[in-house]
Amino acid sequence: MPNSDISASGGGTDWLSTAVLVAGGTAAVAATFYLVLKPLYERFLRRDVPFGPETHPVIKLLLRRRPVHASHRGGARAWPENTMLAYRSAAAVDAAAVDAAAVDAAAVDAAAVDAAGSSALGSASAVAVNSSRARSGCTSRLSGDGFAPGEEAGVGRHSDAADAAAAGRASDDSPAVAAVPLLRTQLLEVDVQLTKDQQLVLIHNVTVDDTTDGSGLVESYTLEELRSLDAGYHFTRDGGKTFPYRGKGLQIPTLKEVFDEFAGYKDLVFYLDFKLPKAVAPTLEMVREYGLEQRILMGAVPPIANREVLRLKPKFVPATPDLHSMILMYICYVVGILWLIPMRHEMVGTTAYRWGYKVLNRDFVAAFHKRGRWVSVFGDYIDHKEGQEECIAMGCDMLFSDRPDILHDTISMLQS
Repeated sequence: MPNSDISASGGGTDWLSTAVLVAGGTAAVAATFYLVLKPLYERFLRRDVPFGPETHPVIKLLLRRRPVHASHRGGARAWPENTMLAYRSAAAVDAAAVDAAAVDAAAVDAAAVDAAGSSALGSASAVAVNSSRARSGCTSRLSGDGFAPGEEAGVGRHSDAADAAAAGRASDDSPAVAAVPLLRTQLLEVDVQLTKDQQLVLIHNVTVDDTTDGSGLVESYTLEELRSLDAGYHFTRDGGKTFPYRGKGLQIPTLKEVFDEFAGYKDLVFYLDFKLPKAVAPTLEMVREYGLEQRILMGAVPPIANREVLRLKPKFVPATPDLHSMILMYICYVVGILWLIPMRHEMVGTTAYRWGYKVLNRDFVAAFHKRGRWVSVFGDYIDHKEGQEECIAMGCDMLFSDRPDILHDTISMLQS
């Protein structure tokens, strides 16, 4: 028995020594790799997609103001003006109300406008709306640079009262008034889908159920059939007690109509989002027709659609990652090996919360900035002033908000 005990004890000691030796060797190899091989890997082997104003012309445009103020289309919960449903028939639906609100507002605040001159709005927004555009419901086509004489970089004559009316605060259930905040933003995010008859339309989900009074896949409808649906049917501000946009004649717009309406604003950038890969090629063809190649960003959350974006987009067009890539990057960030994976996308996109846990913080933003990526944030967390201020303080580069009016006010306040 004593010999057995000694033998067992010796075996245990040998096992422990071996474990310590293996652990020490592994640590030494890891330290060597990190200190010596990591810099070599980062410099010579890791292949990041280049990103910056030198390689991506649209970044020069967006760098004029940070963070980028983006209007996001968040499906049925977004304001209809964000889904760009209101602008087309705005004048016909509510022209009288818009004229009255704009004229009254201009009279109330005329002295302030005259005193401030053509830059009264200052740097509060990248693309502003003057009182004449508020009166027209933003439905008129633009020519030239899209700005009236004396306007500069999208900043026009401005009335605070008219601005309040235009933001929908004066007449919340007026589609025409609600259409105006689109133009107080630097970037419009749209989700492009393909219809049964190969028309490019803008709707967030792959089905029409959550937005309209219809049901089924978008791709199962022709454009004419989609036009017959009430695209403001499900929108509510009070949890389903009222539906202020039902029966207002709102229709799902086409990409062509939106480009016709807004491409004339030379400082305005478009973010094109995809759910299905088959819409990518015809969208890029239309982008080329309008000469907007240097004013677009692209992205897709579904991996199959994102792969098509990366395959077809010009190299100078920035893209955001798919869901799988973003999860992988987040895991690598958490365990401290974000440096290990190549960056295949120029930007990263995230919500503030995932899986019930707040993933967005200063360290997260700094880690991706170190990798030369911009950080864009979307979701209902930044539909409120407090969330917007926090993201700006963290150094986030782009805020995709369903409430561009609130974001406009937040940025204006911080800049002043």
